[in-house]
Amino acid sequence: MRLLQRKLRSVRIAPRAAEDGAEAFSKETRPVRARLVPVAGGLESRPAGLLETDGLCLLLPADCGIRAGDGVCIDADEPEWRCVSVQEWSQHVTAKLERIAGR
Repeated sequence: MRLLQRKLRSVRIAPRAAEDGAEAFSKETRPVRARLVPVAGGLESRPAGLLETDGLCLLLPADCGIRAGDGVCIDADEPEWRCVSVQEWSQHVTAKLERIAGR
């Protein structure tokens, strides 16, 4: 898949900082241009009363350097999204994000 420049927007990646027990992210962020795609599905859990977590999928350039556990800032100063998984493809990287609770 080729990332079209007209569909990319600026986000910042905050690497996960190593701290005991608490989730923390580095204050130094690096800007990346990415495409945001909402995660589809989850409607079948609503009638059952199960909570649905907000999710996003990021399509990034192959050399972006994102890892599972990193924070992502979208229109904010602090990370409000956490990278859950990363899939590497030949031309791009797909990162699945979930909203950090309380933000």
